[in-house]
Amino acid sequence: MTRDLIRRGDNERLVFSATPLPQLTDVPVEGTYEVSLNEGSEPDETAAFEFDPNASPAQARDYVVAAASGTLMGALSVLWQQDLNLADARRLGAEKIEKIVIGAAQRVGLNKDNPSIADAIRFLENSFPFVGDKLTAAFGGGLQHHLRDFSHHPSPVGLVCSILMQFTGKGFGTATDGSFLIVDLPAEALKDGMLFGRNSEEKFLYGTLNWMLHLISDMAGSSATPGLGTGIPGPLLSFLKEASALPFFRDMSIAHEDKIATFSQWVSKAFNGTLLKDEDGNPLRFDLRTEVGLAGQILTQVPAVLANECIVRGFYTITRFVDELKRCDVSSVKDLARINPSRFLPLNSRALTRMLTVASGSFVVVNTAIAAVRAVVEGAASGEVGAVPLFFMRLNYAGIGRFAFALRADSSYIYEDVEQWWERRRASKAGADVAVFAPMGDDVQRVLDSLRMAWLEDDCRRDKKDAVRARKEILIGAWKRRLLAACEETDANYFRDSADAYRELSALCAREGGESLRLAIAQQLLVFEPYVTDKKLSLSHKWLTDVFVTEQDVIDAATLKRLRNARTSYDRWLSGTYTRLAVGGAAAAAATVATGGVAAVAAPAIAAALAGEAVVGLSGAALTSASLAWVGGGSLAAGGLGMAGGSAIITGGGAVLGLTTASGGAALVGALSKDYAEQVKRGCVEWLAQCSVLVEETPTLALRIIEESKARLERAIDADKRTIETLKGAKERGQKKLRQSLEKGVSHLGYTVAELGRLEKKAREAAVERGDLAPGTSSDVARVADAD
Repeated sequence: MTRDLIRRGDNERLVFSATPLPQLTDVPVEGTYEVSLNEGSEPDETAAFEFDPNASPAQARDYVVAAASGTLMGALSVLWQQDLNLADARRLGAEKIEKIVIGAAQRVGLNKDNPSIADAIRFLENSFPFVGDKLTAAFGGGLQHHLRDFSHHPSPVGLVCSILMQFTGKGFGTATDGSFLIVDLPAEALKDGMLFGRNSEEKFLYGTLNWMLHLISDMAGSSATPGLGTGIPGPLLSFLKEASALPFFRDMSIAHEDKIATFSQWVSKAFNGTLLKDEDGNPLRFDLRTEVGLAGQILTQVPAVLANECIVRGFYTITRFVDELKRCDVSSVKDLARINPSRFLPLNSRALTRMLTVASGSFVVVNTAIAAVRAVVEGAASGEVGAVPLFFMRLNYAGIGRFAFALRADSSYIYEDVEQWWERRRASKAGADVAVFAPMGDDVQRVLDSLRMAWLEDDCRRDKKDAVRARKEILIGAWKRRLLAACEETDANYFRDSADAYRELSALCAREGGESLRLAIAQQLLVFEPYVTDKKLSLSHKWLTDVFVTEQDVIDAATLKRLRNARTSYDRWLSGTYTRLAVGGAAAAAATVATGGVAAVAAPAIAAALAGEAVVGLSGAALTSASLAWVGGGSLAAGGLGMAGGSAIITGGGAVLGLTTASGGAALVGALSKDYAEQVKRGCVEWLAQCSVLVEETPTLALRIIEESKARLERAIDADKRTIETLKGAKERGQKKLRQSLEKGVSHLGYTVAELGRLEKKAREAAVERGDLAPGTSSDVARVADAD
């Protein structure tokens, strides 16, 4: 017998492939059945996380433990870590470098008992000469050529320049003023077979092996001044010197001792010892030896950071493992086979990511606070070193770096949390649970969702990969839960099977205004994108093109094709209207009030309801199309453009004119996380596409709808101009950005009005040609024959 712990709806269930269940019945069971593991609602800890089945929200205990761990390790780090001190770092680094040089010389052939650093340097210099030393004078002499000559840098750039030098006969570095400099090698160097390779193999050998071993000999100075010579720049200083040759940094100036120095000169001063001094006032070179010592000091900061990490991950693993044992009702070793390791392993978990953010944040706060207090107290007591230098010497930079990585990993989750909080805040201000779950009417929305459900089930059946199918089922389950929670229905009562959905679709489209409703539903299907939150998943359109159009006779393939082509065409046109039609702004509240629209259903509630679908994948286009709201009796539920004789309304700008807030257009654009102008464009594209197809199919109905919507949009644009005027001269960045976005958005509305005028003319001509409208009659839509 095999059984797996899975999620179905709001409950966790064990799915058995086959079992006789002797305690319940004598009849063997074929296939599968489910046994619920839950009684009533689930506890908060195991509440489903729609996008990450392995991550439950962090409980209060998780935050407390994470914060406590960060606080404790942040305090202990002060005892474990060394203060950053350049003088001590250089002394420690010099000792390590000398050991490295002597060890390298012995490995490549130095046969001498207890060799000194001078012996090691002399042996390496003689055994592995480097052609770059022939450019010493060209790059500033013995004091500066190791820094200004890029081939003496222990970095990827240094390696590349060394190889290029072998093939081109040129050296690469910086001039005195910091600009990039290319110098030709002397003729005698090019003829020396020990320095310059005679073939490709030798060139690569000299450019890599000789380069590396020669740099090792230069680490501790020259044979004339072993341990005290110039040395070579470390990776950090090498990078800064290489960057200083770029145009962006070349003209950068930095003040030093009441003098202005370029960035390149500042790096040079750090290398030759004229920038930094030790406590006794002696010059302090910032070369490889200093960087090695600093690295050793920083490594003393790591244990506390690692301990903090291990405590949090260990606590997460233990608590989730215990929860998993309880969930699977493990009572013997054999039962351990039922547990799912992904539920407790400290990997890819939203809760763990948040715990690490809290722990590392607490670590940084405590460590920084202690470092600040110590710096102030000791700085005041000594009177020699200021508090600020002492503060930066005692910071735990490893902990700061870990906190930065934690914030980066948690950024997407933080964004989701902030967005959800903002939606809840907007919903609470608007009256929270206004019944706007079904913007197209309950009966229409039920049919549409049933069709979508049939499509998703077909898509899952077509997918051959189990992992991909499981991921899709998770997103579909989240979408279903939101729908059912919004309408307070059960799975069985809400969704219709395909046959019933087709019958109800036919009945809905047969009533008054059915032609417009048919196009609105078709439009909704075309823009359906359930997996947009997971870029690795794709929706197969086989159901829509092969199954749906053949099993019902309301929406055919030709209609879908015309709508799709019209959307593509209008999208192309509207994408080029940003600068041609700048006629003002489109503030949602002002537009709906000025045009007499009823913004009574409060956009926040609409947005919150629609977010139930947007979260599982409805794109911006689908969101704006959802504003083509059918509300049964033809009332204006979203403050948009009413369609006389039918119950359809359009918001003009989709989520723009329809989704309004009591505080006006600025609050709307601030609340929407997507670009305002893009929302306007998408809404206009969807509306124009439906109108253009409606003109071809039912010109009389199209004429009536277009005339009303066109008039309302024209009045809305007039109102929007006044709103734009109020934003002119604004100095705040947010207000400027808002005004620019409004201007771009209203350009789309202006084009839409113009295009509606063209469609109106086309519809009138078609209506006259069909005999539904007598030539020369008034343009009043009420005079259009009621034939449709």
